[in-house]
Amino acid sequence: MRADLTAERCASHAEHASLAVGLRTCRAMGTRLHRQPQHPQLPAWAQRAQLLLDPGASDLPLPIGGTLILWFLWRGEAASARGVVACITRWIKPSLPAKVGRLWSCAIGVFHSVRGAATSCRGAIAARLALARQSD
Repeated sequence: MRADLTAERCASHAEHASLAVGLRTCRAMGTRLHRQPQHPQLPAWAQRAQLLLDPGASDLPLPIGGTLILWFLWRGEAASARGVVACITRWIKPSLPAKVGRLWSCAIGVFHSVRGAATSCRGAIAARLALARQSD
């Protein structure tokens, strides 16, 4: 019951939240995707999360973007997943923090894998591994 109360509060105050609060809320709702993929708040969360994909908002949009990719792929909405990839790919930098870069590479790898693009999948992972080796 407490999780439902939290979801209600987030939904009722979403328009008043700062960008930072909105990003953290979306990230937390992303964890719900893995626990309760049928939760009725998730479509609204995904819509809000897409609006928060902002390159100036810190590194949080990348994990949110990765979760959005999974959300859309699980729902069979490959075109929406492709839109998230295109949005984030425009401003991603090789100098990402290592953990964030690895997570993003995994999301891209899953995206290409689900599409059956094995070469692109391997290329995305290999590129991140090369960057990791350079930073060691």
